[in-house]
Amino acid sequence: MCKRDYSENKKPLTIDEQIALLTTRGLQGEEAQIRHALILMTYYHFSGFCFHYLQRDETGKILDKFIDGTDISDIIRRYQFDFELRHLLFIGIDYIETFLRRVWVEQTSIKYDAFYYSDPSHYTKWSDHPKTIIDIENKARFRNRSNGKEPFVKHYEDNYNNEKLPIWMAAEFIDFGDLTYFIKYSCVDIKTAIAKEIGLPIPVLDSFLRALNTLRNACAHHSRIWDKQFGTRPMLPNRNCDIHWYAYYD
Repeated sequence: MCKRDYSENKKPLTIDEQIALLTTRGLQGEEAQIRHALILMTYYHFSGFCFHYLQRDETGKILDKFIDGTDISDIIRRYQFDFELRHLLFIGIDYIETFLRRVWVEQTSIKYDAFYYSDPSHYTKWSDHPKTIIDIENKARFRNRSNGKEPFVKHYEDNYNNEKLPIWMAAEFIDFGDLTYFIKYSCVDIKTAIAKEIGLPIPVLDSFLRALNTLRNACAHHSRIWDKQFGTRPMLPNRNCDIHWYAYYD
């Protein structure tokens, strides 16, 4: 297959040109509604909600033509559904993240100490651990550039001579992605304790963390969630498992 130069085949279009293109392809509805949608989002993002309204030929190939009767209101309803779904998922993941943060901090600090997380010798299989610790320190130092450090960080540095923040303070600057790595690369006894409190076998926990992080990032960056396949599918617990919050779906 001969590849083409994208810049020569796909020229940027103004909103007026985008409206004209959609109209020639058969999209119906008031121009003001179409314009509002294209002001709200990029044409590329908008096109993701048009996919199911495009015609196919006899081989199943998608055509640059809308199914007869497709109205801009149909596209907007899909967008609004995705918007609400994304926000509901993000709220749910936020609760999970807060809970996981607490479990990780508690299990790590009680089993070892408040600074265990910062020692790279405990995370030998995680090559980015030193960089992650530097990122945490930078966030703690510059979280609020206009007013300086967070009050609890300033209080800690004014009164204690430890180089690193204790884990319960550092956790305030750890994003969900890094939290999943701290859990993934924790030693066996910490990871086992975390998995036990959640009620999942370790392999299932690992897969859930990867899947949730992918979904969380998609939600946070306003990606389309509806009708989208994610490459990180979580493992399901065994149908006979005894987890109070889990209902097996066949």
